Order: sequence, then C-alpha cells, then structure tokens
Amino acid sequence: MYTGIAQVYDQLNRDVNYEKWADYIVSIFKRFDYKPELVLELACGTGSFATIMSSRGYEMICVDMSEEMLTVAREKSIASGENILFLQQDMTSFELYGTVGAIVCLLDSVNHLQSIDDVKTMIGLCYNYLDPGGLLIFDVNTQVKLEHIYGDNVFYVDEEDFTCIWQCAYNKSVKRSEIDIALFHKIRDLYARTDDTVIEIAFDLEELERVCLDSGFACEGVYDQFTMDQYTDQSERVFYIARKSGEKNK
Repeated sequence: MYTGIAQVYDQLNRDVNYEKWADYIVSIFKRFDYKPELVLELACGTGSFATIMSSRGYEMICVDMSEEMLTVAREKSIASGENILFLQQDMTSFELYGTVGAIVCLLDSVNHLQSIDDVKTMIGLCYNYLDPGGLLIFDVNTQVKLEHIYGDNVFYVDEEDFTCIWQCAYNKSVKRSEIDIALFHKIRDLYARTDDTVIEIAFDLEELERVCLDSGFACEGVYDQFTMDQYTDQSERVFYIARKSGEKNK
C-alpha cells in the first residue's frame, strides 16, 4: 500500500498539519494525566508525526509494512537529528522486545484493515504490548466521510514533476471505499506511471468501542476530531482513547 508513491507522499499530504496532530495527542496525554516516555506509532508512513514527537522529547518506535515509506521516514529522522527506531512490520502481527507507554495509530490507518477481525487482532496486540495503565489512541474515518466526501469522486494533484489522480468508488452495501491511484512521475521529457489501490472500510463506531472493551481496555473517550467532545452522526473523523488496566506511570 502506497509503495509506488512513497517519494511524493509528503507532497500529496502537504495539507496535513502534523504539528496539530502532535498537539492533539499531547493534549490527550495531559487530559488523562499520563506521561509516556516510550511511544509506538503503528502505520507511521513517512515518519512526519514521529519526527515531531521525537523532537518534543518522546522516545519513538515506528512500525510500517512499506519498505519504501520507511526509507523516506529514516531519511527524514536523520535529517532532523532525531533517533527513531523503525521496524518493517504489519500492524496486525507486529512484535516488540518489551512494552511501551502509549500506542498511536493515526491518519485513518485503522480503516485500511480489511475486516473487524483484523481490528480485533491489532487491538489485542496493542493491549499485550502496553504498560499497565498505558494508552491506545487511534482514529477512523466515518461512514459519513467515506460515503459523502470520498464517494465516487475524483481528486488530483498536479505538480511540476508529477501528477496524481485518485478515483474513489464507494460500495454502500459493504461500507467499503476503493481508491485507485495513478501517479505520473516526470522523468526528463517522459512520464512514468505507477498504479496503486487503497481500500478503506467504514467500521461501525460502536462496534470499535466494543472491541476495545472485549480486549480488556477501558474506553476513556470517543471524540470528534481534534476535540474532547463526543462524536455526532455528522462526524467525519473519530478518535478513540483506550486505557489498559493496571496502575499507570506518571
């Protein structure tokens, strides 16, 4: 996933304010009076969020299944002078040598899992690898966003050295968005084409909360994007904050 567009991923996502994402995650730590030293990011992509968190004093471990994305992430962390451990692993089967204080999975990465069983597996692993009292934070795009914002629309980015086109197709019966990506990368006077397909599933929001509870977590909050307010039926992105049982570290 995203293998063919790793080198231009940051340009395609230049509207993403990673400082805002970092501010929000830190605000959650503060709200729940929690100070993790070691943070695991699942599906870290090109490492923009992790690099910011590392610069703020958090020790980061990052997992992603794409070798190409991790290559960009490593280059970014080195250029920024940040010491981050990157591991090429799937978030439904990752392994660590020990536990961590917090786990985050951001930018609707959970939507890329292909079934609720995959979500259960991931959340179960998160529980196993969290310190007692540790926090799991993840977000999802809602059905509202996949059906009405993505829908069957076409999006594109046209830059001097590349053009990228997204063709979205939403299947309402299975709540599934299929996004075909065509990247045209300029090489001298020619363009090289790379194709990729991304799938996002609109999981039932209440079922995701039940999965957290069934895995042993206490669900501390399910919030509308970048707020501490309960989500509504019009929310486009929802954040889950779950805590592992046990005495927390401060």
